[in-house]
Amino acid sequence: MSIAQGETMIRMVRRGFAHILVVFLIGLAGFAAVRPAAAADDILIIHRPAKHKMKPFFKSGDMIPIDGPVIQVFSKTGKQYDAIANDHENLKYSTEVGAACGSGKKMGLASIEIAGVSKSVYEGRKRSIDNRTVLLEFPFTLPDIPRTPVAACNHELDRRVAMTGKSRDYWLAHGFVVTYENAYTSRFTVSCSRPLLAGHLEVSELPSKVWIACLPVGLSPKPAPKGGKKGEAPGKPDTPPPPKPRKPLFKVRAEIAAHPQVLYTRQCPAKIRFSGTIKAVGRGKVVYRFEGSDWHSPNYSMNISSSGSRKTVTWTQQFDSPPASARLALPGGRKTPDHQGWAAIRILAPADQAGLSKKITYKVFCNSAPPARMPATRKPPRRGG
Repeated sequence: MSIAQGETMIRMVRRGFAHILVVFLIGLAGFAAVRPAAAADDILIIHRPAKHKMKPFFKSGDMIPIDGPVIQVFSKTGKQYDAIANDHENLKYSTEVGAACGSGKKMGLASIEIAGVSKSVYEGRKRSIDNRTVLLEFPFTLPDIPRTPVAACNHELDRRVAMTGKSRDYWLAHGFVVTYENAYTSRFTVSCSRPLLAGHLEVSELPSKVWIACLPVGLSPKPAPKGGKKGEAPGKPDTPPPPKPRKPLFKVRAEIAAHPQVLYTRQCPAKIRFSGTIKAVGRGKVVYRFEGSDWHSPNYSMNISSSGSRKTVTWTQQFDSPPASARLALPGGRKTPDHQGWAAIRILAPADQAGLSKKITYKVFCNSAPPARMPATRKPPRRGG
């Protein structure tokens, strides 16, 4: 074999090895391409912002969420924002979640967490949980934003004055809302019950907005309770409301009547009998007396044993003949009463029911006959009637 033939043979062998190597590498790449991606197929997670229910923020034209983290800032001076109003209250956060494990696997954990507060959405050893909106409340936490909430309101106040041409007082009176992205981070953790090729635990992180509500000037924030935590601007402690007056367990009411109310007698002394009704709600002891404008009876007491009782009580008061010098005759033979005044029943106990009943008046005429009744006068008929 010549030298030229040998060199040609060597070249052919080299080409054969190169061809075999290329075919081997292509086959290895194809095998890798058809191999399943275990981690991606074993746990499917849905973790996205919830669709917030929004409401108008006073008359500012801005909107705030009902179920989202809202920080309220107010002004003490009326010239700029200087305090947080709700740093003693929980903040709200809502997100939409869902998850499913791969075929033949069951879920072992599913929970959502924000600002150190966690809530489980796990429903037993099932393969998946349906998509749902989860609402959490977490203690007040300052958001991860470039400036404090108070500074954010003042910065936005300056910006709106410069951009809109409306005065500083206008925006302070109407209030407004500032939003910041990526203020909080929620974590959705899901695990499946069997070890997977690429691990059996998946954690999804989702940034959340914060809404900073810059309240209109003059709007009083809700004060913080006593012992509440101190934040950027602690609230004032609650002043306990005055206790509501307790309804009495034993209520007493009295009424009085006179028999007769106007007395004409041939001579005095003469007597008028007073009667009364004492009504009670509840059970207890009642102390009472009859009382007049210039006299009163002794004190009496009674025990009320059943609620709703009505007790009738009486007292007879004697009126003496006045001295002749005290009598006064009026023109036409009329005379003034020898005795006149008022009478009532006074409740002395229970103390919270003490007081006088409605008063009635009485008159006594001594040495007098009742006046004759005057005939009723008929009204003249109307003309044309």
